[in-house]
Amino acid sequence: MVMSKRKMSAKNNRITIDISRNSESLEGEPSDEKIRETIAYVAEQLGSEDSEISLRIVDKEEMLDLNQKYRDRDNSTNILSFPAELDFQGIDFLGDIVICNRVVRSEAVSFEMNYADRYRHMLVHATLHLLGYDHQEENEQLNMEELEKKIALDLKIGNPYE
Repeated sequence: MVMSKRKMSAKNNRITIDISRNSESLEGEPSDEKIRETIAYVAEQLGSEDSEISLRIVDKEEMLDLNQKYRDRDNSTNILSFPAELDFQGIDFLGDIVICNRVVRSEAVSFEMNYADRYRHMLVHATLHLLGYDHQEENEQLNMEELEKKIALDLKIGNPYE
């Protein structure tokens, strides 16, 4: 098991992103630095200041356990977001993101996408959930997808909806 935990300060805001993992990095997976840059960019663009996000990179077994426990689904999914909306001494803990790198890689192959782009898109998507965006209603879905496309363009990753 590989564990890493580092902090990053983004441009004007203090955004801390803690990363831990129980899954080895896969070939083509974004570096921890690129992962942090992606999440921090989304938070910065939407005005989140002095905030913290926890990211856990997991294997299929851990993702299956989480998906069963929290969503009552019997499969390993690509990513889960757990918004927290906690404030402690002026730091806004936005929540947790859990990503399964093997599921994301399989999706990238299926969708004929670049693995790193698919991975980073999933991080954008999950961070938007932590910031209160959703896609349950059609208008929410369209709004969220447009925002994801804009952010993907800014980050120079492929359009996630093409």
